[in-house]
Amino acid sequence: MNLPTLDIAVLTYKPAGIMRVCRLLLQPQGGVRYIVSWQAHENAPIPPQLIRDDVVVLRYDGVGQSANWNNAIEHCTADIILRADDDIEYTPEAFARIRKAFAENPSMDLALFGIEMNPRKPYPETMCPAWPVPKGLWVGGPEIAIRRKTAGELRAHPLLGLNAPYLQAGEDEYFVFSAVRRGLDCRYVPIVIGRHPHVSTGAKTSKGVLRAQGALITLIHPRTFVLRLPLKAWRLWRSGKSALLPSLWRLLQGALYSRKI
Repeated sequence: MNLPTLDIAVLTYKPAGIMRVCRLLLQPQGGVRYIVSWQAHENAPIPPQLIRDDVVVLRYDGVGQSANWNNAIEHCTADIILRADDDIEYTPEAFARIRKAFAENPSMDLALFGIEMNPRKPYPETMCPAWPVPKGLWVGGPEIAIRRKTAGELRAHPLLGLNAPYLQAGEDEYFVFSAVRRGLDCRYVPIVIGRHPHVSTGAKTSKGVLRAQGALITLIHPRTFVLRLPLKAWRLWRSGKSALLPSLWRLLQGALYSRKI
């Protein structure tokens, strides 16, 4: 079987981030490259561990994780693009399994793979559509891989995500939602490709994250968001993650801001 080529689009930030990328790399593999988009680089030197034929480091002066993701996509040339954070720990066979999954499913445009993370996510045990998102799940950036020929024009929205001006999350779920709206074939693939050792942004309840959740609920459910927002706030309160009225207020702020998306 001829496997498609793979670019790992690694998003990193500051000199400390580029050092983490050194620990992300696997042994060189034919048909696999790392495209590293490095924000806030402070003109620091590229670590010698990254001076490899299969690694491209791009110094990028744009602001926001979504902008960083978009910059990486624009410099990828492989058949498949895998989005990566700088602290992901990949299994030795991860890249071969990703390439094989796309080779065996030629109509698949976007795939969500499994990442071990905190909190633990109940991934589907069999391949299934990625939308609507199965109960108990949320979309994480390092899960996303796309077929460049059919989904390579997708971009993350600059008003969503870390270091965005108001909505500090949601860029990955909106990315998949945008793919679905275009009629692309998006699926969950029951393959665990790595581990993320830190708490996912989507599981947090900061002001910016709650605003982003309110915006997403409004964009994805324009007919029922009025009911869904208080239900979301109630569930956060019941789980002990956030006070009821403050969380509802942040969700409503995000709903209003969603008109800019």
